[in-house]
Amino acid sequence: SADISVYPNPSYDAFTVSVPEEMKGSGYSVYASDGRIINAGVVNSNQIMINLGSEPSGTYIFSLQSLNGVYEMPMIKIE
Repeated sequence: SADISVYPNPSYDAFTVSVPEEMKGSGYSVYASDGRIINAGVVNSNQIMINLGSEPSGTYIFSLQSLNGVYEMPMIKIE
């Protein structure tokens, strides 16, 4: 699998997602447990900052859509 990491995890608000260089240009989304997309964009650096501070606690999914497939990582938001 791709070398993608999410930290800190769990987090109270901000998460950093580290992605390999070859993933630049890929699209990403962050989904809530009810399927809502709460954040989306294009990877333009090796680190993506995701802030879930305004969202309720729970498990969110970071989804990266690359040429090699879709990679999903859980993001645990705590109060």
